[in-house]
Amino acid sequence: MANKSLFKAFLLLLASSLSFLVLSCSMDLEPAWKKGTTLTIEMGAPTAEQSRALLTQSGFLYIVPGTKILGPYAISDGARFSTTDVNPGTYASFILVYSSYKIDPEILQSALDGDESFIDSLTRDVSGRVSYGALRDVTIKPSMDNVVAATLVPAVSSGLIIDPVECCLEVPVNPEEGEISVSRFIKINNPLIAESKESKVVGIEFSINATTTDGGFLPQANLPTDIPVYARDGKASSTFIRKNYTDGIATYTGPLPAVKDTLYISVSFTPDKNRSAIHVSLVQRIDTTVDPGYTTFMTIGDSLETYSGKRFFAYVHEKTETSLYDHLPSAFGMAVASGTSVKIGLIDTYTGEPWVPNTGATYEAGFFVDVLGKWPDFSNPDLMSYVNSGQLFYDGMMHGYRKETFLGSVAATGLAGFDCANLVAVKTVEIYDRFDAEGLETSEPAADVSWRMLERWDDNLYHIPMPVLLTGVYGQFKEWNTKADGTGSPYKPRDVYTPGTTPLVLYAIWVPDTEVPSGIFTVSLTGASDYADCQIAAVLQKVDPDPASKNNPLGFVFGTIATDGSFEGSFTDYVGYPLESLQAGDYSVTLFIDATGQWLTLSYYDLFDFSQDSLFSGRPITYSGADGFAESFTVTDFAWLYTITAWANDGGATPYPVVISCPGGTIFTLAPTMTPFTRAGYSLAGWSMDSFATIPEYPLGSQITVTSDLELFAVWTVPESVAVSVTITNPDSPVFAFSGPAATVYTVPIEVSVMDETDTDLSNTYAWKLNGKETDVSSSGIMLDFVSGVGKDSYWIGINTLSLIVGKTVDGVTNYYSDSYSFEVTTEPITP
Repeated sequence: MANKSLFKAFLLLLASSLSFLVLSCSMDLEPAWKKGTTLTIEMGAPTAEQSRALLTQSGFLYIVPGTKILGPYAISDGARFSTTDVNPGTYASFILVYSSYKIDPEILQSALDGDESFIDSLTRDVSGRVSYGALRDVTIKPSMDNVVAATLVPAVSSGLIIDPVECCLEVPVNPEEGEISVSRFIKINNPLIAESKESKVVGIEFSINATTTDGGFLPQANLPTDIPVYARDGKASSTFIRKNYTDGIATYTGPLPAVKDTLYISVSFTPDKNRSAIHVSLVQRIDTTVDPGYTTFMTIGDSLETYSGKRFFAYVHEKTETSLYDHLPSAFGMAVASGTSVKIGLIDTYTGEPWVPNTGATYEAGFFVDVLGKWPDFSNPDLMSYVNSGQLFYDGMMHGYRKETFLGSVAATGLAGFDCANLVAVKTVEIYDRFDAEGLETSEPAADVSWRMLERWDDNLYHIPMPVLLTGVYGQFKEWNTKADGTGSPYKPRDVYTPGTTPLVLYAIWVPDTEVPSGIFTVSLTGASDYADCQIAAVLQKVDPDPASKNNPLGFVFGTIATDGSFEGSFTDYVGYPLESLQAGDYSVTLFIDATGQWLTLSYYDLFDFSQDSLFSGRPITYSGADGFAESFTVTDFAWLYTITAWANDGGATPYPVVISCPGGTIFTLAPTMTPFTRAGYSLAGWSMDSFATIPEYPLGSQITVTSDLELFAVWTVPESVAVSVTITNPDSPVFAFSGPAATVYTVPIEVSVMDETDTDLSNTYAWKLNGKETDVSSSGIMLDFVSGVGKDSYWIGINTLSLIVGKTVDGVTNYYSDSYSFEVTTEPITP
């Protein structure tokens, strides 16, 4: 019994609810009730402070003051219920039970009298929709109406609980006594049961199988179109919405809860004589369209009808010097198209969490369509393994992408508005190592084969892929060839290729290390003994007279400076094979020295960002087209390569800086376009080395000579006032159009002006409310001053609503029209 008392005390602390009952004094009851002790239960919406799940239908109420069970009382949703059955006194426990049906009295009595807890006993025996709440030390005073409030939590039987392991159940359709329709709580335990990246669920849906015993389907009218969802704390969550109903299966899409969280769904439907139960399944797949778990989406709309029901794979790559060779995207997602659009939530490839873009980074994005249905069913880790292996790609699947890049700070815009109007058919290449499993040369294809899409970059052409999928290394890779013995057509990685009607088959051509030729394009360094053992890199590029053109590097040299300060190396292509020829023309040679040991070990397959703590030198050269070249450098030719790191300084809203590389001695202009940073309610005034500065050291447009790394913080200023305008048109049914900023700091007044095109006879009246509170302003404009004027007592930090009510009198009859404008009020910018 002591354990039961402790449990009932614990019930008081529960914050969750799936039904909220307000028991209140009723001041407008009939006089005959005055002499009695009355308990009034008012069914209705809770206050904002009591934001709980609402009782959504009529049912039966049981009141258990102490050890006495009162009820069942028939109650109606939204209707007041009163009783004089509760005697005056103080009750150590006071329990309310709501049910959609009449509970067997013995079940309630057993729950009260048994050795186990009330809730354990109740949930074991109930079969319908039941919720309960318990209070302690409740006093019912005599000769008055009493105020009592309780929070009800669900009593869900073990047969109505599903989780990722037990992911389906049968919900009885037969109504219990007193039920007009079937209504049940279903508990979903730990929908994200694992926190690890490998098994993390990134989507949650559930489906209802509505097939009948005679082989037909229940009418859609028998199934709900939306299903309420309640979180562990009892607050209503985003509703599960039915997205389709085909072949007797209704699929619902809903919110993604936190890891290891629990939620409840409330299912109500009409019974059918041909069906004794509804089959409910929990669906957890990566290709489901589930919004709330994600923070960033790709949306694909126009011309989608042809691909409705097909799976879409979205990808986002960060645009860097190595992006042509980074085979895993920064983010990805998959969804099935439905109707005229598809919205794909994006996952961070490396963490498995919803993807949050780096606001200072540049991205490019695209998507593939499984038009022939060849992709297998995926879980999260399976999908990326499939993509990385090249098996995702097949001839005939479709590819769409946009040539334009976008900044992470505007990812929501950059990832919106994709369409299927200009999709391109994917072409694949079949790749062989040309060696068998024992490493012996063979003219037959090796047993292991990699399929990979011919790469398409922003020139929209097909390119021969890099040799990154080869399973072995047998000397120096030179090129691809259409025949295993090298007598077919040769292809260099990144060559442009025009696909034919069949997939391209390529064999790796290897040259023994002892037969690799010496390079004829060389670069050397002397006098760098202070940087002995440091890594050095050289890059060869074609010089194009068009400054807007993009020329990728043609050759590389990677190595280490000798102890005497010298270095010499030959330029190779992307895969490390010595350059054997170049066309005559203008080129540039650039050298970098890792003077502080910050670089990773360099690879021929990658380009690296050499901007951190590097020495830099470069020069143009003109090549005649014959005999190669040998460019010599000395340590005095080098200058430090410095970085300017610019922080948004906006209170953490933009967590990543913009980093700009500059050789020492560069005159750099701090232009307004230097960064993409913006801040609602503020203007960028310039930059400072002090993150707390209110006056910029470097106003916008300033020029500086770069002589060291520089860390700058944005300095934001607040405008003296904010202007909002309202235009009212259409005299017959006035239409309001508000225009103004989305946010402001609270020290800044907001001046609202009205242009009322409907006030032709100057008889319209005006009234203003801020957050529902009258302002006593009756003019056609208003000035809000949160410090000392109108609105100072009715604004709050956060989202505010300003309402305009216009009275328009026609033929002696006044009609009122209103609309509102929402804006955010932030704290005063004492510190950034």
